Amino acid sequence: MAVITAAALIGCAVSLEKDKAKPPPGKTAVTPLQQTEESGDAGTFGLCFITTGNEDVFLLEAPDRTCYLVDTGESRSYRQIARLLRVQGVSQIEGIFLTHLHGEQLGNLQALLTAFSVRQVYIPWTDEAGKLQTAVQVICQNRGTQVTALQGGETFSLGGITAEIPCSASGGAQRDAGSFSMRIVHKNNVFLLTEDAALQPDTLNFAAGESEKADVLKIGGGPYTVSQQFLDRTEPEYLLLSGTDNEIPDPVNEQIRRCTKQEKPEVYYSESDGLGMRFVSNGESIAVQPVYDRELPCTLYLSISQAERENQRMTIRNEGAQSAPLDGCLLISERGNECFVFPEGITLEPGGEVTVSAAETAQEGDLIWGGVWSEEQDEARLYDKNINLLAQDPR
Repeated sequence: MAVITAAALIGCAVSLEKDKAKPPPGKTAVTPLQQTEESGDAGTFGLCFITTGNEDVFLLEAPDRTCYLVDTGESRSYRQIARLLRVQGVSQIEGIFLTHLHGEQLGNLQALLTAFSVRQVYIPWTDEAGKLQTAVQVICQNRGTQVTALQGGETFSLGGITAEIPCSASGGAQRDAGSFSMRIVHKNNVFLLTEDAALQPDTLNFAAGESEKADVLKIGGGPYTVSQQFLDRTEPEYLLLSGTDNEIPDPVNEQIRRCTKQEKPEVYYSESDGLGMRFVSNGESIAVQPVYDRELPCTLYLSISQAERENQRMTIRNEGAQSAPLDGCLLISERGNECFVFPEGITLEPGGEVTVSAAETAQEGDLIWGGVWSEEQDEARLYDKNINLLAQDPR
């Protein structure tokens, strides 16, 4: 039998709960993630552009080794994101910045809050398109994570780097469902993430006296995303785009197309080899380092001993000779992208079994999941917390 000390209703998909009350206008109460003074830390800063496909997810590795995420990607990208975090040795995330509240930003929020310790989540002050602020707040509250809304104009000290949320030229929140951009400074190096908001970066207002130059520039793919004048002002050494080098996002304006045919800036895409591309700053120059999917040791010997799709039940068995903690293991429906993350405190003794089931078919001792398979012929796969494949259901 399974030794079970915790059970939870956990999934990758975010519940799209309607926003019941709009935040009142006024000042934003911002609690910086790090309030310590800059200490001249000689460490490096790494911005990792995770290769998720068509959406943008960034890992920020501060000089003091604290880590932050910018957006979480769609649910289908969870394994890629989690694998990169494990390869990079990330077990705790100080903060997650959600640049706007669409599916490609929110898709893995709940799964990440379950699998990692997350201290703070930042969201836009306005949510004109999706009304998802309340849903995010509920998800975070359930995990003990604080939520702060950003209006634009805030500046944070994050473990040796400075992160600024620029205002739009009109002041206040930016348009397109309250999207915000980020300007990150590590000594003399600047990273500007304008994301995929329908917002021309030309309208961004930076802090007084600061140069618009950006060593690394992330822009969206729409026809109104960037002008040649903005590219001339920012003079990026590296340009980051969503998509692939042979399938640039469509439509794409002529300025972006022209840049991709030149030696400078160097162009990198969200869909490329490896887990991601790290842009590592020593404060004076930037080096590019690919993150490869090196194999992490797999020590669990688990199998899917029974798959009852009609009854929405999957049974996991420990085939090894040692106790098997299931913390962070993933049960995934490959086509439907449903994902169950095993909570802490569940251990299978040798020969022990545990069943994951839908609430309506659950039996005593089951772990409850709100629905397992969207397609009867979908394949079940079991991964350990390092995203190593452990088992596939017998078909």
